[in-house]
Formats: sequence, C-alpha cells, structure tokens
Amino acid sequence: MKRCAMTLILGASLLFLTPGCNNNNNNNNEEDQQIFQNIEDDNNLSTLRDALTGAGLDSLLLEQGPFTIFAPNNNAFNQIPEETLNDLLADSAALRELLLYHVAAEELNSTEITELASITTAQGEQITVTVENGNVFLNETNQVIDADRRSENGIIHVINGVLVPDAVDLDNLDPADNNNDQGNDE
Repeated sequence: MKRCAMTLILGASLLFLTPGCNNNNNNNNEEDQQIFQNIEDDNNLSTLRDALTGAGLDSLLLEQGPFTIFAPNNNAFNQIPEETLNDLLADSAALRELLLYHVAAEELNSTEITELASITTAQGEQITVTVENGNVFLNETNQVIDADRRSENGIIHVINGVLVPDAVDLDNLDPADNNNDQGNDE
C-alpha cells in the first residue's frame, strides 16, 4: 500500500514538472513573439512579410505596440493581378499607405471588433466592420478567417482580402516611386 501511494505521488509530481506539449513545428509560442516574428513564421503570410519588409514596416511591428494587424494571407494577395501587385510592391509610398491601412494602434480582439462599426487605422482612414451570421467582414467584403492570434505586442487577425484605402489607387501606381537609393551617377 505504501509503495502504491509513493508511485502515485511520484507520478503526480512528474505531471507538474513536465513542460507542456506543443503541436507547432516550431518551438516558439506565438504569444512570446512580436507580431512581425509571427508573420515571418507563417508560410501563408509570406507575401505580407515581404511587403512589410519592403516598406520598412517590419521594424514597426517589432516594437512595443500594442497593435492589431489585419493580415492578408497569400491567397488574398494572389487576387490582385500580378502586374498590379508587382507595381504596388515597387511603389513604396503606396505600399506603405496600403499596409498601414491594415494596422490599428491598439489591441482589439475579435469580440471587441464585433462591437465596433469602424476601426481607425495607423494610415488614418477607417475600416468598416460588419457581422453577418457570426462572420466578421471588413469594408464589407474582406472576411476575418483566423482571429485572435496573440503576440507579445498585439494581435493578428488573418483576412481573405487586401484592404485598399482611398489614398491608394491600384490603377495608377508609380513603381518608380521608391525610397531605395539606386546609386545615381550624376
């Protein structure tokens, strides 16, 4: 009897001392990383990662925050015609405006979002919020498809479309407008 009790106590103590299991392939807990690090780790957000880096906004999402980012997945970017997307990625001013339109300078979980009619973005314009049959839509057509992915400095909501602010005209981009010094020899 004494031996059985000791076995139970030992077994119970091992349960409390064993680290939790994680089904993620990476060993990082999303909540322990900054927003940009979590975007970097998600292959479905690789186009967003490249765009944020190209616009110099990766460092913003490594800062303290809090932020909410509405993160278009790769399929969302693939809905933009290839030539237009390439022009957008080359037009740093328009790209920066578009990406800041996906960021709010506060942490908003999905419950809080459903209670709002609109959200002011870091770009300055507002995103409208509608809820239909339990689904959250931004600007009427872009659905939140993966909500409440917490990070150390905020929260990520993956969306199925790219939000385009009024300040960006995808039909009139200027790919020559970039902030990279290309080494003019004048």
